[in-house]
Amino acid sequence: MRLNDLSLKDHWLKRNWPAFVLTIILLGTFVWGLTQYRAKTQLNTFVENSYQRSFYEMIQNIENVEVLLAKGLVSNSPRQSIVLFSNVWREAYSAQEKLSQLPIAHELIERTSKFLNQIGDFSFTLARQLADKQDLSAEQRNSLQSLQKEADFLSTELHALRNSIGTNQFAWADMRQTGTAKFREVAPQLSEVSFQKINTQIEGTPTLIYDGPFSDHISQMKPLGVTGEAISAEEAARIAMEKADLLPNVHYTPTQMGTGEGTIPVYRIQITPAQGQTKDQIIMDISQTGGHVVTYLNSRPVEGVSLNGVQAQEKAINYLKKKGFPELKVTYAQVDDSSATIAFAGVLDGVILYPDQIKVKVALDNGQIIGVDALGYLMSHHPRQLDKPRVSEDEVRTQVADHLNIEHIRQAIIPLETRREVQCWEVKGNWQEEEFYLYYNVLDGNEEKILKVIKTPQGPLTV
Repeated sequence: MRLNDLSLKDHWLKRNWPAFVLTIILLGTFVWGLTQYRAKTQLNTFVENSYQRSFYEMIQNIENVEVLLAKGLVSNSPRQSIVLFSNVWREAYSAQEKLSQLPIAHELIERTSKFLNQIGDFSFTLARQLADKQDLSAEQRNSLQSLQKEADFLSTELHALRNSIGTNQFAWADMRQTGTAKFREVAPQLSEVSFQKINTQIEGTPTLIYDGPFSDHISQMKPLGVTGEAISAEEAARIAMEKADLLPNVHYTPTQMGTGEGTIPVYRIQITPAQGQTKDQIIMDISQTGGHVVTYLNSRPVEGVSLNGVQAQEKAINYLKKKGFPELKVTYAQVDDSSATIAFAGVLDGVILYPDQIKVKVALDNGQIIGVDALGYLMSHHPRQLDKPRVSEDEVRTQVADHLNIEHIRQAIIPLETRREVQCWEVKGNWQEEEFYLYYNVLDGNEEKILKVIKTPQGPLTV
């Protein structure tokens, strides 16, 4: 009897085990799917809450900006105004940061983002001016009043946007997943009363010209070093062949790839070696005015290392002399696994011209020049009249902190964030095995900038 029962049981198991296994698989799949669904739901909730928090904090920041600007307009106390404008700077940049975290197309928020940057930057400039005991001008107060009105408009429109989002039960996560089309589909009026309307309004904001990196005059600056007559594409190809560091006994052919219409309009020239002769892949941008080298890149592979940093520097110096570049001085070098980048700056009567910078990249396998970046030089180079220092080198030494060990002091022209140039005494020093560069205005002795040297495996960086 027991044998028969076992036989029947074995028969049942053999007959039904596939269904049993399938049931286990389905149950496991269901449990896994449920777990994934819950995890996804939790993630979506977290993301949505993050977007909502960024949006509401941005509105609060902008409201604070408007209130602080209004207070700044009625304040007549330099000390209080410095605090107010410093807080405007902090709130504006916080608002810009929150705005950048929202899943909205860049073109919809570009002008709003720039506007917030300008408010913060302009306010910081005013705070610094007041700290230097310089009163605000009537023009600056008019600019403040315009910015305060625009901030009030921006705050009002964002509140309207918040109300529309609540009415339409719109989720920011939908924007992230499906883009701006979903934004308009779910709530068509949002695009009309929000950032497009804001952008239109902000376009009418008066141009801001001030001493800060987001000033309107920065984007309007013209390249000062691009001189000469207009050239043809054929002339550009000839110049490219002359300026490129080409290998001997190799036949190269220049071809115009097109034009570039950026800050400096260029002809883009490709230089191709005969098949099988070398792996050079050269592209050079030649300015349409004057035929200046703007950028030059040879993207060939670098095979092995046979040169050190000093030898690479000599190769870069010789290249610049041979190709007819102006007098330049090495300012720093970076070396990586296959190449060295050497930075040069202009020199005038022994004064280093840091804005007039050209970078040269050298391959460490054979010393060939595989890159040149002359954009900084072409944007900044112009005839300069040096100032006669009113503050002597000895007087600068007395201003340096006692614990900083001075290595050298020399004159240099440096660019500020605004691209305004200042002639300074450059003080290189070290403290606790760290290097610093300090810059003191040669006319009044003010400390214009401090740079700290960060040592990396590729070479020094200054921050």
